[in-house]
Amino acid sequence: MVNTSNGSQGSVGNIANVAQSNAQGQGGVGNIANVIQANVNTGQSNSNSNSIGNVGNIAQSNVGVSQGQGLPGNIGNIANIGQSNINGQQGMGIGNIANIGQSNIGGLLGPSGNIGNVANIGQSNLAAILTYLYGNGQNCKYKNII
Repeated sequence: MVNTSNGSQGSVGNIANVAQSNAQGQGGVGNIANVIQANVNTGQSNSNSNSIGNVGNIAQSNVGVSQGQGLPGNIGNIANIGQSNINGQQGMGIGNIANIGQSNIGGLLGPSGNIGNVANIGQSNLAAILTYLYGNGQNCKYKNII
C-alpha cells in the first residue's frame, strides 16, 4: 500500500508493483517499479536535495538523503541494487550505478568524490578506492588531479 497523505509533499510519477514500500517525502520521484521491502524517502531534507530519476529492481535497499541541504544527493539511474545504502549526506553526485551488491556508497569525501559510472562492485569500500585514486598520499594513482 502506498500512502500519499500530507497534501502534495510527495510528488510521485508512476508506481508499479510496489510491495511493503513507503514512497513519500518532500522530494520529486520519477518512476518506481518492482520495489520490494524498500524505503524511498527524503526525511529531514531541504529544498530539492533528493531528486530521483528512475529506480528499478531494488530489494531491501534504502535510497534517501537524510539531513541533506541544497542538491547533495542527485541520483541518475539505479538498477539491480541488493542490500546497499546509497546516500549523499555531504554532497556527492552519482551518475549511473549498476550491479552493486553489499556495498556502501556515501558522499563522505564531498566534491572530490564525484562518481561517473560504477559497475560490478561487490563487498567493497568505496572510500578506500577513492583515496587510492584521488587521495593526497604518495601512493595514489591520480595524485595530481586534486
